[in-house]
Parts: sequence; structure tokens; C-alpha cells
Amino acid sequence: MKSNEETNKIMTERFGGDNVIALATTNEGVPYVRNVNAYYENGAFYVITYARSNKIKHIEKNPTVAIAGDWFTAHGLLLFHGKRYDLEFE
Repeated sequence: MKSNEETNKIMTERFGGDNVIALATTNEGVPYVRNVNAYYENGAFYVITYARSNKIKHIEKNPTVAIAGDWFTAHGLLLFHGKRYDLEFE
């Protein structure tokens, strides 16, 4: 298993710029997956989106999400309204 420092370096090299990842949310038990523009920095993915979008409405109700890129998947909670939740990478 790689150390957090090694993992962060690899993730920054691979996803530190402009990337498209899949973001999955749920609403009333129904899953929704969409591609979003994101970048990785300091152990977190950042996504910029419209504050009233359906994905934000879903996350407000349930901050448990999943993300996937070219060669990884992750699931867990996320940073929302200033509170940090860690995702688990597989």
C-alpha cells in the first residue's frame, strides 16, 4: 500500500489539472450519474457547478457520493458547506 504522500503525489500528477470524472448521487433512492469537470488538490477533488443544480440538491439531502475516473473509483462523503468528509479510494 502506498503512503498518503505517495498517493497524493500520484493523484496530483494525474488529476491536478482539468479533468472529467463521473459523480454519482442519489435522490429518493434513485441513483444519478453525470460527468463533471474537476481537479484534484491537497487530497480532494474540486467541482465547480451551479448552486441550484440537481447534483447540489441531491448532495444537500445526502452527502454520500461516488466518483470514478479513468483508473479509479471512490465512494464516501465529501466536503460540503465547509465540512470535510473523506472518500475511500479503491
